Amino acid sequence: MRLVRDENGGARYAETDESGAEDDDEEMSHHSEPLRDVIKKLYPSIPDLPVPIHIIFILLSRAENYTNERISVGRTVAALIADEIFRKVALHCVEPYTLADATDEFISQIAAVPPGICSAETRWEPRETDLKQTRTVGMLYATYEDDDDEDSGESHSARITRTGRLFGGLVKDLKAKKPWFISDFTDFFTVRFSQSLAATIFLFFANITSIITFGAVMERILHHQMASMEAILSGGISGVLFGAFSGQPLNILSATGPTLVFEKILFEFCIGNGWEFLPFRCWVGIWITVYLIILTATDMSSLVGLISRFTEEAFATLISVVFIIQAFQKLIEISHDAPIVADPREVYESPCFCYLNSTDGELNRTASLRLKDVSAEECEIRGGEAVGLQCHFKPDVYMLSVLLTFGTFALAYGLKTFRHSRFFGSTVSFVFSLFSVQHEIVLVSYTDMFIICMKIENNQAYFNGRTGCIYKNRFRHTLSDFGVVIAIVVMTTFSFFIGLDVPSLHVPESFKEPTLDRPWLIDISRIPVHVALISSLPAAFYTILIVMDQQITAVIINRKDNLLRKGHGYHLDLLVIGLLVLVCSFLGLPFYVAATVLSVMHVDCLRLYSESSAPGEIPRFLGVKEQRLTGVFAHVLIGLSVFLTRVIKFVPLPVLIGIFLYMGVVSLLGQQFVQRIALLFTSVKHQPDYSWLRSVKMRRVHLFTLVQLLSIGALFAVKHTKAISMMFPLMVCLQQFFFQIMWQILRLDHSGST
Repeated sequence: MRLVRDENGGARYAETDESGAEDDDEEMSHHSEPLRDVIKKLYPSIPDLPVPIHIIFILLSRAENYTNERISVGRTVAALIADEIFRKVALHCVEPYTLADATDEFISQIAAVPPGICSAETRWEPRETDLKQTRTVGMLYATYEDDDDEDSGESHSARITRTGRLFGGLVKDLKAKKPWFISDFTDFFTVRFSQSLAATIFLFFANITSIITFGAVMERILHHQMASMEAILSGGISGVLFGAFSGQPLNILSATGPTLVFEKILFEFCIGNGWEFLPFRCWVGIWITVYLIILTATDMSSLVGLISRFTEEAFATLISVVFIIQAFQKLIEISHDAPIVADPREVYESPCFCYLNSTDGELNRTASLRLKDVSAEECEIRGGEAVGLQCHFKPDVYMLSVLLTFGTFALAYGLKTFRHSRFFGSTVSFVFSLFSVQHEIVLVSYTDMFIICMKIENNQAYFNGRTGCIYKNRFRHTLSDFGVVIAIVVMTTFSFFIGLDVPSLHVPESFKEPTLDRPWLIDISRIPVHVALISSLPAAFYTILIVMDQQITAVIINRKDNLLRKGHGYHLDLLVIGLLVLVCSFLGLPFYVAATVLSVMHVDCLRLYSESSAPGEIPRFLGVKEQRLTGVFAHVLIGLSVFLTRVIKFVPLPVLIGIFLYMGVVSLLGQQFVQRIALLFTSVKHQPDYSWLRSVKMRRVHLFTLVQLLSIGALFAVKHTKAISMMFPLMVCLQQFFFQIMWQILRLDHSGST
């Protein structure tokens, strides 16, 4: 029963049997019996469990043979079936000669180890001949699933096709999402509720930090046209509606850098022509909605099938690196208000003075007051200038900020990797099991730390012995789920007991009128008709930016590696984004699209692994907990954050910077591009056993990696060069054309070498 419980519906059975002709004479005579009984008699080793049998190998030979000849052949076939690549060929090939070619290819490339001369500590050096060989037959089936239920190696994106009907793609998305709509809400509370709760809290803190920072920058560059209040309100409205009605609710809407750059350019364009910014921006939003509806009606989202992994990884890697850079920039900004002073005597010799311009009559008199009379903060409120090292002297604040940032990152990352660690064995598992609401019987023998748990579920009892209780993995999973939350609580508590005045987020303390003295609803009649028509041109560029940000992030989330079950909804996503842009335009709120790093981290928080596994087997990745309420609840909290000011301000800003750093690093390390970068500095004998390395020559892998590195560098240069930063969406599009050219060169190189 343990095998049935542990396999989680993913186990498959393969049988290899050998027998001499004389041994089978009696067994072969039972052909008139039921097939189930005949199979049981012929193959008594087949388990009597509801496990699908996919492969059976039968070897019949004469009684006269070499010693253990049949057993050796059976062991060879078992090793053949255990090979990941050959198993895909065996399950999907339709011609017998393909199976024979794959067998010959496997036998010719394996290293035969004589019995008795190899120990577990022996590490075999790779042979030079192996480095030049590739499994050409296996390569044909490398993209297939390790199952025979699906006979296509194409990804989900490649299967997106235009319907040829008006709004045909949207109708198709709605039909695909209809069966899952109820479960999208109920799945939040099923399987592991603690995981959903932890993901919600993480998304709230991660996104509110980004949104408030975005609002502060927007207030400065747009001259108070929009600020943190508008950014928070937009996050609440857009996030809740998108999470509830979008095609892929795992995407998380937030502020992005490219949209901020475009807002600045649009503002300068309006000021230069003497137009009011918010009404002109409202017309831009109306045109964006029109363009997005046209793209949805014509099934233009089907073009995401052309986006390759090359483009996905380039975009995701760039955004991850930007997150890491922004984390360090925010940490350095703290040093401006709390600088490190190497020599304390300099502080004592530089008192704080507040210089104010006097308004006494017609005289312009400057008053000089010491720190004991007017503080630096009060001086700035009065419009004066505080001068002197003592004005901003905050001893040890910056060093504590650095400690909090890297401490939060280390603790969150350590708890994330805790899921697959060996810590917390049987004793802790037993203590954790006492808090379970399910019925169970626990027998403990402390003489040799032997613990047996009997868990009663559906009138069936499952036993587990010296390997630890079934709660061992569950406890580690729960601890890993709340890793970010635990890191925030621990480091916030640490900062509280230290007692230093570290900076915190500046959150509006109440829901009030917009930052600029204006009504909430924008009056579009203040813009002439010809100016409204002119706004269609910048709206076209803004639409390209929104589509690229949204759809590339959606492709990354919907990639095959995440094992999503409920499908995608590219057309529906685009329609919902268009309607949200329209609402935000009339309310004078920022436009939000899917944020790559936040969306990737959302998926990472909802990954499901097998809670228990067979002895010697590592927990398996089962898929993602696909539901809508984590994003909805997180953005509800963001919208209500103005009423949670006391709680949010209690969390130090360096702790949230550490979460930013954590998101960037985890998202970056999850890219295959980073794995290939590491291969550049890894010797052949220490290379990990990646499946894609078995079918591609290392020289081509390195060439592909170097070209992709140059491509990411070009994207980074365009994004951070103000003069050409508007060309960033176009550069992302050009990545795909560049990839196609490079792919043709690699194919010619491969055909020439063979």
